[in-house]
Amino acid sequence: MNRKLSEYLDKNKVEIDVELDEMWSFVGSKGRKVWIWLAYHRKSRQILAWTVGDRSSETLDKLLELLKVFKIRRHYTDNFMSYGEKISKENRMIGKIYTQGIERMNLTLRNFVRRLNRKTICYSRRLDMHVTAIYLVIRKLFYFKDEKEMNDLFLFPNINQIANGSLFDCLS
Repeated sequence: MNRKLSEYLDKNKVEIDVELDEMWSFVGSKGRKVWIWLAYHRKSRQILAWTVGDRSSETLDKLLELLKVFKIRRHYTDNFMSYGEKISKENRMIGKIYTQGIERMNLTLRNFVRRLNRKTICYSRRLDMHVTAIYLVIRKLFYFKDEKEMNDLFLFPNINQIANGSLFDCLS
């Protein structure tokens, strides 16, 4: 979760519009698909939260749980059925026209993290390394604004949790 943006929005009592999307990659072999679920703030063009799992309602629940700290006015999604089950019609706009920002951000992630490309020889053998690579790129592209903050990334205490496999402790 993007804590700086969360604190700013909470302090200023701002309601936000969020784009939600998922993209797939694979771990180990092309038969093992992994889905990356993302929430994108339209105005600031920042990733608010993200999670990794399968393409099910349970994984969407994890993402929506991370988003509870924000005051969300409207969700913009594609027509994937899990969104319809979890998000009310009054707070949801459906269509690719509304998700252009997050689709562009997905392309940026695919360019920076080669293991997210569909036709590539780069891949992750283990899920924890896959998540770590995505985590580092998201932190660099969307959470940091100066070089000092990026340097502090490699000193933060949760890097051991990533290596030990307790993934979701470090993603918030």
